[in-house]
Amino acid sequence: MLRFLLVTALASWVATPTEASVHIVDGPAVGWKATERMFHSGRTNDSWIQVNFSAVPIPDEVDPTSEYAVAVAIYTTDDATEFPEDYCSQNYSAISNANMTGHLFYPTNASEAVTGSDSFVVATTGIQTVVIVTCARFKSNDSVLPFEENPNSAAFDLQAAIAFKNPYGYLPGLMWGLLPFSASLCVAYLIADGIFVTLLIRNRHTLIRLHFFILLVLVLTTLETLLWYFTYSSLNETGEALCCPYPKMIVASTLLKVFSKLIARVLTMIICLGYGIARPTLSCAEVALVSGLGLCYVVSTGALEITHLTNQSTGDVSPPLVWELLATATDGCFAGWIFTSLMLTRKTLRATGQSAKYQMYDTLFTVLVTFMAITFLFTVFENAVYSKRVELSWDWMWVLWASSRALNFCVVFVVSIIWRPTRTSLLYAHSVQVPSSDDAKAVEVELATVEETVVEEEEDAT
Repeated sequence: MLRFLLVTALASWVATPTEASVHIVDGPAVGWKATERMFHSGRTNDSWIQVNFSAVPIPDEVDPTSEYAVAVAIYTTDDATEFPEDYCSQNYSAISNANMTGHLFYPTNASEAVTGSDSFVVATTGIQTVVIVTCARFKSNDSVLPFEENPNSAAFDLQAAIAFKNPYGYLPGLMWGLLPFSASLCVAYLIADGIFVTLLIRNRHTLIRLHFFILLVLVLTTLETLLWYFTYSSLNETGEALCCPYPKMIVASTLLKVFSKLIARVLTMIICLGYGIARPTLSCAEVALVSGLGLCYVVSTGALEITHLTNQSTGDVSPPLVWELLATATDGCFAGWIFTSLMLTRKTLRATGQSAKYQMYDTLFTVLVTFMAITFLFTVFENAVYSKRVELSWDWMWVLWASSRALNFCVVFVVSIIWRPTRTSLLYAHSVQVPSSDDAKAVEVELATVEETVVEEEEDAT
C-alpha cells in the first residue's frame, strides 16, 4: 500500500497524465543509490529528478540510545561538483551549487517512520546520482553533534520511488538515439518487404521453398524492429522502469530480436551450403549441427541482450564480459562454418561448370566478406571505446549498439535481392548447365532454354 502511495504521490507531482520513470526501492536497507545519464534543457523544469521515500524503523534493530535521520542527496557527477564522502554530516543548507541538492529528514520520535520528498532540476548534462541513506547519532544535549551513516544494515525498512525525466521523455539518456533509429529501420524494412512481396506475387508460379524462408526472415526482422520501436516509444511516454522485473515488451522485443538474428544466420548458412540452388536438401548431420549451434546462439546472445539492457538502464555503457565472449564465440562458429560451406559450394559449382550459379555465390561471397570486414572494424572500435582507448561521447554510444542491427538489415536485404523470385526461379534451381570451354555461351544457352520452358508451362496453364 505504501509503495502505491509513493508512486501515486510522485505521479501527481509531475502534473501530467503520464507516469514518471520510477525506480522502486522496497526492503530493509541502510541506503540506496541510483544513477542515470540525463540531458540538460534550456527550458525551465524540463529535465528533472524526483524522490519520494519512507523509512520505517525495525523495532528489534533500533538502538534506543541513538536518534535517526534519513539523508537524500541528488547531484551531477560529470562536472567539477564535489560530492560528500559522508552524506549524513553534510550541511546541505549551505550548498549553493546548482549541480547538487540534499536534505536531512528527521522523525518525530525514534519509533516513527521518516518520510519525505526532494526534487532536482538538471542543470548540467551528465551522470545524475540519487543517494538515500539512513543516519544515526548518539542522543546528546549537544545539538551540534553530526549524524553518521547508520552502521546497522537493517535498522530501517526503506521504501522509495526515484524518477528521472529527460527533456524528450523518460527513456534513459544512453538509449535516446535508439528510438529514431528504430523508426528509420522500420521504414527500411517495410520498403524491402514491399519489394520482395511484389516479386513473389508476380512470379508466384515459379517459387521455390527458399523464397518462403527468405520471406520468413524479412517478416521476423520487420516485426522485431517494429516491436522495438513501440517498446522504446512506450518506455519514453510512460516511464516504466527497465529493470527489475523486466517489462513484458522488453522481454518480447529481446526474444524476437535474438530469434530473428538466429533465423537470419540460419538462412545465410543453408544458402552457403547450397540449399535451393546447388542442392535440393540438407543432410541430417547438417540439420543437427545447425540446430545445435542455433541453440547455443539463443542462450548466449539472449543472456547478453538482457544483461546489457540492465547495465544501460543504470548508466553503464559496457556489456557483461562473460556473455559478450560467449556470444562472440558462437558468432565466430557461425561465420567460420558459413565461409567454409560457401567456399566448398563455389568450388563445386566451378568444377562442374555451373557458371551462372557460381556467379550468384561469388556475389554472395563478396557481400559477406564486406560484411565481415565492416563487422570486424566495428568490433575493434567498440572494444577500443569500452577500454577507454578511444573517446566517444556517451550520448552517441547508441550508435555502437545500433550498428549490428543496421548491418543485419543490409545482409538480409542483399540476400533477398540475389535470391529474389524471377520467372525462371523454379527451373533455374533444378537446371544443370553443361560444362563448356566458353562459359559465357553456356550461360546464355542455359538461360534461354529455361525461359523457353517457362513460357511453354505458362501457355499450358492458360
